[in-house]
Amino acid sequence: MATGSTKRRVRAPNQKARTAARAAARYDLDNLERHEIVALVSLTRRAYRVPARPGTLVTRVIEDERSVQSDLAQGVTIMVARTHGSRPRLLGAVRLVEDRGALFFSRLAVVPSARGRGLGAALVGAAESSARAWGLDEVRCDVALGKDLIGFYERLGYEVEHEYLGPGGLAKAQLVKRL
Repeated sequence: MATGSTKRRVRAPNQKARTAARAAARYDLDNLERHEIVALVSLTRRAYRVPARPGTLVTRVIEDERSVQSDLAQGVTIMVARTHGSRPRLLGAVRLVEDRGALFFSRLAVVPSARGRGLGAALVGAAESSARAWGLDEVRCDVALGKDLIGFYERLGYEVEHEYLGPGGLAKAQLVKRL
């Protein structure tokens, strides 16, 4: 090996699933509790912030206490990942809703300090488990293009169904996985 070069470890799909399973065991994956709304708003803003430009969000995510309460009132399920212990801390979240016979998940968010440990994959796996529990055999999500997220979802078994322009001309893709 040449001096100064680095090896890159590539994870096989089944290894990715094992990493997600270990992550799920390290955290409590459960529904959001009302007293955690402020923490969820903070988590989402940190997860979607552009690192080089504090205060600038990657997408046009409107996240405040009112929007979270509105989502809950409309029947949206918000799953969160918490640390274990006497003072649990929110590290990740995802919103779930049934839409035309499929489970649609959105706003997958993991705080920057917890990324790369399988937590995002564990939350997607929890969404898929919810779909099965609800009697649904298809899971969908929308992803902004150009953010290197498509590969993450493809490794989890999702396929790009179609691409489109979202609000404000944002290029997006709808992904689907049949369970």
